[in-house]
Amino acid sequence: MSVRVKAGLYEFTFALSPNELDEAVARARRCGLTFDAFVRRKMFGPDPERRLGIADDWPLDARLVGWRILLPEGVRSRLQASA
Repeated sequence: MSVRVKAGLYEFTFALSPNELDEAVARARRCGLTFDAFVRRKMFGPDPERRLGIADDWPLDARLVGWRILLPEGVRSRLQASA
C-alpha cells in the first residue's frame, strides 16, 4: 500500500505492507508522535527512537517510491503562464 507524508513543500510516497504500516503506527505511538511526525523525524532526524534506546532497524529510505514538490497555487499558475 502507498502512504503519503507531507514535509513542508515536499510530499513523499512510501510503499509499506499492511504489517509494516501497523508496526510504524505502533512505533510512532511509543514515541508519542503522530505517524506523519514520526516518519518526518525518521527521514530528517533526530531519530525519535534513539532516545528510547531502540536501535534503528527500519530502512525507511528503502521504502521510498516517489516524491514531489507541492507548489502553492499562485506560484504554479505563474510558472504555467510563463511556460
